Amino acid sequence: MIQGIRTQKNQYKAVVLRGFHILDMVVYEKKTGSGLFRIKEFYPQQVFERIHLEIRRSAITMFMLEFLNHIIKEEEPQPELFQFLEQVYILTDSAEDGLASLPLFFVIKMMHYAGIRPENNYSSELPFFDWKEGLFVHLPSVYTLSREGSAVLSELLSIPGWENFALYSGDRTMRATLLGACLDYFRYHIDHFGTLHSPSILQELFS
Repeated sequence: MIQGIRTQKNQYKAVVLRGFHILDMVVYEKKTGSGLFRIKEFYPQQVFERIHLEIRRSAITMFMLEFLNHIIKEEEPQPELFQFLEQVYILTDSAEDGLASLPLFFVIKMMHYAGIRPENNYSSELPFFDWKEGLFVHLPSVYTLSREGSAVLSELLSIPGWENFALYSGDRTMRATLLGACLDYFRYHIDHFGTLHSPSILQELFS
């Protein structure tokens, strides 16, 4: 809760409260069960230049916000996750190459922070990714990706560092297939995950 934010004096501050901003804040800690936090002061920590102006970058960030809203329910501090998200937002604003692949890489890397990172045991004998079991298996089933999709997923899981997302140059059909499969993986392993609406917007913009 922020008091007085709609006064004429504070109108300029209200702008940074919309999505896609990283803020430094002074917050009064609430007592257990007392309701909302009170935010005393807030200042932009990172000023983004392109996210607000370019529709593709805005759409990627909206997707990430919707995804996070579905997956993060705890109030406890998660500094490692925050640092990752901060870096991804900065990259979304600044990247020149591979922007279409960023949502897919974001979701794959979030498997680690959600505690459901799959085992990358892909081989010629284990060529199908089973999103129910979280590993690669010998035979296909209703829970497995195609042989081609499984090979690409293994390749993505092997790329060192999330910042190297531009190394993947797959076509839009494969990107959409893998993103859908990864979201199914989250949906299967996290009870409250639900359905996201923003992936269809990404598909339209990056088709």
